[in-house]
Amino acid sequence: MAAKAEHDRSKLPKWAQREIERQERDIAYLQGKLAAGPENSDTFADPYSEGAMRPLGRGTTVEFRINPQSKIRCRVMNTHRGPVLDVNGDVGIYIEPTASNAIRIRA
Repeated sequence: MAAKAEHDRSKLPKWAQREIERQERDIAYLQGKLAAGPENSDTFADPYSEGAMRPLGRGTTVEFRINPQSKIRCRVMNTHRGPVLDVNGDVGIYIEPTASNAIRIRA
């Protein structure tokens, strides 16, 4: 049995209706704060999602677990030549070009 998308709140006590409305406002506020994230962020989660891209800060290391034995970590870091994407892994990594603007990294 499918759950109703919207329930008839008018049958609830007034205090419960107010509490639901307060919690919905809190959720909207907190979602906005998550979306705003740290200022000047250079790392984002979910960059292809509509309106839900989440800034994670500057120089944040992101770890990808390819399988239980293989992890690859990435971060933006500044060098004497300027900013670069730093990638390292627990095991050897292999770079496979797939297009002029895309690569695949295998562990």
